[in-house]
Amino acid sequence: MTKERWSEFSLIGLFKGELFTQSELLNVGLMTLRLNPPTPNCMQILRTAAHSIKGAARIAGLDPLATLGHAMEQVFERDLERNTPYSDADLSLLEGIVETLLDLSKQEEARLPGEIEAQSSIIDYLTGEVSKIPGEMGQAVAEPSASPAAEISSADLSPEESVETTSPDVGPTAPLDDHWDEPEEPESSGDANQYLTSLANTSMLDLFRAEVETYTGTLSDGLLALERNPRAVEGLNGLMRAAHSLKVAASIVNLPILVELAHSMEDQLVAAQKGKLVLKPDHVDALLAGVDVFTGIIKKDDASLVKGLSRDREHISAIARHIQGDTLAAPRSANDGASEASPTTQTEDSEGEATLLEEPAGDPFAGSGSGSSGMSHETKRAVRISSNKLDQLMAVSSEFFVATRALDRMLLQLAQLKKEQDLQAETLSHLTQALSARDIGPKAEYHLDELCRFNASVQRFFNDRLLRYEQSGSDLVQLSNRLHRTVISSRMMPFGEGVQALPRMVRDLARQIGKKVLFEIHGAETEADRDILDKLQSPLKHLIRNALDHGLETPEERRAASKSEEARLVLTAVHHAGMLSITVEDDGRGVDFDRLTAQIVERGMAEPSLIENLSRKELLEFLFLPGFSTAKKVSSLSGRGVGLDVVYNLVKEIGGSLWIDSRTGQFMRIQLQVPVTLSVVRTVLVEVDGEPYAAPLSKVHKCITVDHDRLIEVDGYPHLDWEDHRLGVVSVRKLLGYPKETEPSDQVNLLVLQQNDRFFGLEVDRLIGHRHLVVRPLDDRLGNVHDITAASIMEDGSVVLIFDMDELLHSAERILAGKSPNAAALSRARSRPESKRILIVDDSATVREVERKILEEQGYQVDWAGNGVRGLRTLKRERFDLVISDVDMPRMDGLELTQRIKADPKLAGIPVLMLSYRESERDRDRGLAAGADVYLTKSDLYEPAFLEQVASLLGRD
Repeated sequence: MTKERWSEFSLIGLFKGELFTQSELLNVGLMTLRLNPPTPNCMQILRTAAHSIKGAARIAGLDPLATLGHAMEQVFERDLERNTPYSDADLSLLEGIVETLLDLSKQEEARLPGEIEAQSSIIDYLTGEVSKIPGEMGQAVAEPSASPAAEISSADLSPEESVETTSPDVGPTAPLDDHWDEPEEPESSGDANQYLTSLANTSMLDLFRAEVETYTGTLSDGLLALERNPRAVEGLNGLMRAAHSLKVAASIVNLPILVELAHSMEDQLVAAQKGKLVLKPDHVDALLAGVDVFTGIIKKDDASLVKGLSRDREHISAIARHIQGDTLAAPRSANDGASEASPTTQTEDSEGEATLLEEPAGDPFAGSGSGSSGMSHETKRAVRISSNKLDQLMAVSSEFFVATRALDRMLLQLAQLKKEQDLQAETLSHLTQALSARDIGPKAEYHLDELCRFNASVQRFFNDRLLRYEQSGSDLVQLSNRLHRTVISSRMMPFGEGVQALPRMVRDLARQIGKKVLFEIHGAETEADRDILDKLQSPLKHLIRNALDHGLETPEERRAASKSEEARLVLTAVHHAGMLSITVEDDGRGVDFDRLTAQIVERGMAEPSLIENLSRKELLEFLFLPGFSTAKKVSSLSGRGVGLDVVYNLVKEIGGSLWIDSRTGQFMRIQLQVPVTLSVVRTVLVEVDGEPYAAPLSKVHKCITVDHDRLIEVDGYPHLDWEDHRLGVVSVRKLLGYPKETEPSDQVNLLVLQQNDRFFGLEVDRLIGHRHLVVRPLDDRLGNVHDITAASIMEDGSVVLIFDMDELLHSAERILAGKSPNAAALSRARSRPESKRILIVDDSATVREVERKILEEQGYQVDWAGNGVRGLRTLKRERFDLVISDVDMPRMDGLELTQRIKADPKLAGIPVLMLSYRESERDRDRGLAAGADVYLTKSDLYEPAFLEQVASLLGRD
């Protein structure tokens, strides 16, 4: 081999691209062999990849790799019909070789030949080991020849291999291997279905989805970054590799239409890297449309995937042509691109069946799954595991955690036994001394000596084993602690991963409405429970949508206000006081307080004289009321008054809270505070009648202890004047049905709870302290346990019940109803003989409060329930004349509640008014079909129609 041959770096560059491509094929093929027995298709892919490495290495004059590729090719060719799995050792050997090949493909061109020569002895060793891999019948391949040239001639190479290879820098110029080629069109649709079905049955599709999920995130991140800084070409290498990897992965599972799409994306990224193209927003739009196609694959099952690809083949091909046409030809200007729509994705065919592609334009959030938080997708290897398995793992680790706590009790018992043994030894010593002065005879003396020796031996043995047991027990407890913390942390994920769709969503939506927005995520590494982040998706999208649509100004409006044309929208996540604090802040127009107060007065929510005395914070709380909006027009994004109310309810549902701050023309800041995890809850432990109970701290405003003398009696119930509030005090003993204390203590322990602007005090026997508890759901066979939501196991193995604070608060409110200063209207209503009783069933505390005030002003008696289960239970316990129910509620929705009411002979006569945000005819028909007598939307809540319908159903004039 000559030095001149080693210096052909352009040829080496082509070889690097081929080596990387074929090594990736080998890598995925071996992953498949790890999971499944060999199949002819998989073995053929491996054989072809090894053959390609052999041929490319021979052309480049890299004989050690050519020999290695030849040895691998022989093994895979011999095993084309193999059915039994390879041994773990053989697979590990092959995986190690592929890892070596991938490392070599990442070497610089000038260093690659020298690196191969330096590792030639290792490569030769690996070649020999590959040749020893036994076949299915135990046969081995022939030992490799010492001269690669003798084994590999130009006749072994296909015409394509002898002329061209593939480079990641220029894209694939050679045709794909035969097994990748698009299959001939079948003569009938039945043949096509058979082909697609066979494809769907292959397990490699699962690996393909995993690859797609990784690389689409990388592409989406990089494209968004390049759009902001088109000259930052240093990030193009990662994007090219991601597109190339998608192409390879699509080739492996024989999806040629996706190979075409990924190939077009790769070509354009190569053009950008070579300076032939500057990526503009229109180009990014086209590339992201390609990313969306791949993203749509992730959530599809096998049948839907292959069916969608078959149906959308022409459309995907059109996207690929659109990408090529927009970038390799003279790119359009931004202005030109604004008027020309990019290819749209059809979401429903003529028969109404869902297709593979999703339409991001119709709903800005539907197709945003390809976004990312900007975090690396290649730093850690991810393993997929179902949430059910995580829950089971959490349960087992919790049981192990509790079981090891029994060791402490056993150690105490053994320590007590040691003391008794020491006492026994001391007593025996005294006995021996007392008897030594007497003549007890040789036989008795012998037995006494034996007894002393035996007791000393037992004592030494026991002390030795006790020390070992203490050490082992300590180690086991520490291990259980580590396991428990590790399992809990496995449910956690970085905040940035949970909101990875938002950057893409903001980008697409801002372009849609013609605004320039800089979106930043701070605290992306802040960890939170996966369930919490899932539940926050909808609230955060609502908040960001509102900020983009009517919070941030257009570039023209910002220039007129002496602001930068580019608005700033910041999403921040931090841990604060054991909670996850999330802030959405923008530097837009803020809240127009003049318009806000005008809306409040116009809707009759407050008198003008009262509005003048409200603080800015109190005014902003009106934004959380249902149907309330300050938007001047209704658009597809906002203005219907449901956004902030939905956010408020969803945050409350997971035990969180929410605040707003704003200054007109300067900023809008919305802060959410939610638990870090739903699996482990921070609680305050209390004691009631000698039993421990836990109250979630997120629901407790404060824990206080006051002198009993500070309580005053108002309308027959104790109250406490505390921090400018008068708290109605209710004993938890009474709520849970325990007997009253025979000897009241001099001090009162209270859990202070807040419901809107009212405060309540729940009296407990003792405040024990704070605990982090692993939440364990109650067994379904227990049914609905009043005032209890879950359970947990203490360190000593005892069970502690966790309060349902909303239900406790409701029970306390019922006891104090008509007695507190804020319930005067209810007292007046009860004094009227014609007063009717109405039950409101709604999971939104805000909606319930608004409905309650409206109805009590009309003289009705009002009670409420937080969901359908509680509502049905209340109906069976008490008499009501009307039910007003929401539709969307946890545990039991309004439709099921209405059906159960109408199916119960004792309740069927009670009219049901359904009040919901859902306003389509289809939803209205569903509500009436369930048995509702009237169906209204929550936007009707402030209209005369609402009270008219209530009066009509109650038979009033």
